[in-house]
Amino acid sequence: MHAPHEPSTPDDQGPGAKTARLEEENALLRQAVDSQAAIGQAVGVLIAVHRVPAADGWDLLRQVSQNANLKLHTVADEVTGWALGYRSSRIDAPPGGA
Repeated sequence: MHAPHEPSTPDDQGPGAKTARLEEENALLRQAVDSQAAIGQAVGVLIAVHRVPAADGWDLLRQVSQNANLKLHTVADEVTGWALGYRSSRIDAPPGGA
């Protein structure tokens, strides 16, 4: 009687596959760190400009992200871009807004 075939694990695929998996994981972690930094900067802008607590700034970014159907880091990039004087192309200004 044969033992059931177990699915292969990344380690079973050789050192090349393991290296590729680790490089992909490393890239994802770098992206997460970059996104978190952008979000923190945007919260800082909201704190400075609107005098809101950090938790409220985070909630505001999250709400805009959900309502505009944009990634949170995209909204954060727009906020920091606004603070630097860049014109937004992704988020529409509210009607009658500047």
